[in-house]
Amino acid sequence: MSEEKKYLNLTQHAATKEQQEAGIVEPSPEVKEKIRELITFTERPTESELFERAEQAAALIPEGYNGAMIGGASYFQGYLESAIARRNMEPVYAFSQKVVSYEDVVNEDGTIALNDDGTKKQKTRVEFRFEGLVEGSEKPVNYVNDELFSSKENETAYFRTRAMLHEQHIYEAGSTERYYMNLTSFAATPGQVRDGVVDPDPEIKKRINQLSTFTEIPTRETLERTAQEIVSMIDPRFDGAMIAGAPYFTPYLEKELARNGFEPVHSYSERVNVVERDENGVVIKEKPQFEYKGLVHGNEEPSFEALYRKTERAHEQGDEGLGV
Repeated sequence: MSEEKKYLNLTQHAATKEQQEAGIVEPSPEVKEKIRELITFTERPTESELFERAEQAAALIPEGYNGAMIGGASYFQGYLESAIARRNMEPVYAFSQKVVSYEDVVNEDGTIALNDDGTKKQKTRVEFRFEGLVEGSEKPVNYVNDELFSSKENETAYFRTRAMLHEQHIYEAGSTERYYMNLTSFAATPGQVRDGVVDPDPEIKKRINQLSTFTEIPTRETLERTAQEIVSMIDPRFDGAMIAGAPYFTPYLEKELARNGFEPVHSYSERVNVVERDENGVVIKEKPQFEYKGLVHGNEEPSFEALYRKTERAHEQGDEGLGV
C-alpha cells in the first residue's frame, strides 16, 4: 500500500510511530473520545445499533482521506467495513506479530540475579510488532458504475431496512432451533451450546485453527482462499457458523459463509468480576472473567439462491445427526 495514503485511526488505541509512518493519522482528542464511545458496547447490540454506529463512525473520516484503520470486536468489523466502503473509502487493519524476548534480572548492586540452581534469573517481555496494513474485504463503492445502488443514500437506506427486518425476524422467532458450527479456536461454552453452537470434530477443529493463524501479512487472495477452505468444511445442514479471531479475517469469513447459504454469528460476552469470600463473608479474591450473553448476527446475509443451494446439499446428506 502506498505510503502517501492517509487513513484515520478508528480504533481505541493510539497509532504507533510505525503505523503513523504507514499513513495512519490520529484524530483530535475530542474525535478520539467519540470513536471510543461508538466502538465500545456495554450490552449485546442489535443489528440496527451496529449499523447506525458504523455509519456514525465512518462519517468521522475527513474528506481527502483514503479510508480508516479499524479493529476491535469481530461482530462490528463487517458493519464498519461496509459503512466505510459506502463512502468510497478503504477499510484497513493493522497486522502485528507477537515478539517474546527475555532480559536478565539485575540486582541493586548491578550484578545479575541468579536462581537457586545457579542459572540466570530472567523476566519475559511480550510486545506486538506492527508489520503492515491488511486490506479489508470491502472495496470502495463507486456509485456511478454500481449496478445495484445509484447513491450512498440509496444503499444506506436498503441496509438499514434489512438490519431492522432481520433482527425482528430473529427475535420474534427466538424459539426456533438453529444450529451453528463453532469456527472459533475455543470450545463452545454451555451457554453457547444452549444457543445451538456445536463443536466440530477435533481434527476439523485443529485444521480450522491452523488455517486461521497467519504468520505473515495476508493478501486479499490469501484471506479469500482461506475463508473458502474453512467454509467448505461445514455440514450444509447447519444454519450457520459462529466465528471470531483476527478482525481482518472475520469479514472475509462472513462473506464466504453468506455466499454458501450460512448465517454468520458472533459471540457477545461481558466482563464481570467473580468474587471469592471466606467463611466469614470477607472478600479474599476478585477475578475478572467474561460472561457469555448471547449471539450477535454478522453484517452479511445469505441470498435466497444461496439458501436454496445449501438446502439441496443438505438433502443429499441424509438424516444422520449433527452431533447435537
